[in-house]
Amino acid sequence: MTPLWADIADPETSTTEATDATPESDDTLDADVAIAEAAITAHKTRENSKQTQVIAMLRLPGGATTIQIAEATGWLNHTIRGFMAIAKKKLSLTIVSQRVVVGTTHTTNYSIPE
Repeated sequence: MTPLWADIADPETSTTEATDATPESDDTLDADVAIAEAAITAHKTRENSKQTQVIAMLRLPGGATTIQIAEATGWLNHTIRGFMAIAKKKLSLTIVSQRVVVGTTHTTNYSIPE
């Protein structure tokens, strides 16, 4: 049986080719840095997150219903309820919930009292 290390190429018999590659120019590096910075600034920040958006909706007079929050964020009802639990527990927000009827649909209205 051949040992595993025998499959490794012998450094004396292997060949490596030298290349004439030069380091990238400063202009190329500056362009790469600019692209990276643009990607960082395009990333969601805390100011425009869904969490911030929902909290702003809850602070409106009358608060917001689960229907309104779902339309604004694309969240499903279980996600909205989970967010409310986290907002109460971890963000220490006082959130008041009330069952309401909108048209023929029963929904929950959430609000943050002033």
